[in-house]
Amino acid sequence: MAGRDRFDTDVLDTAGRTHVVVALGTNDLGHPGVIAPKSELPSPDELIRALDDVAGRARAAGLGIILATILPFLPGTGFDAAREEIRVAVNEWMRRRSGAPVIDFDAALRDESAPGQLAPAYDGGDHVHPSSEGLDRMADEAARVIALTV
Repeated sequence: MAGRDRFDTDVLDTAGRTHVVVALGTNDLGHPGVIAPKSELPSPDELIRALDDVAGRARAAGLGIILATILPFLPGTGFDAAREEIRVAVNEWMRRRSGAPVIDFDAALRDESAPGQLAPAYDGGDHVHPSSEGLDRMADEAARVIALTV
């Protein structure tokens, strides 16, 4: 949850900001057991607490906050069914109980026939990072939500 730990310097210490889009979780789920100790794999509650903490700090600083769901990542290296369950739980919390506007990158880029995966047109090849088309789709979805929010 390095993003939570860097939030003050990356966001709060930046002059002129009025809003922040928070997109955290993919590396928190994919790195443990690959480039970090497996013991660092967060539970859904731990990721939710981290996102809630960041949202609270943003609001306390007078910033508008927008959360972004975690993209599908199966069968990417380091990802498995247990991590998919965490991703789904965290995304559902964002959509239903976070109290913040949500850019639903998951819904925008997932393969409807295999919701844990990026749609083929949006898969950059490693099943984790979006293709150019996927990035364009993300930009469109972000612009749509931000226009409704700010």
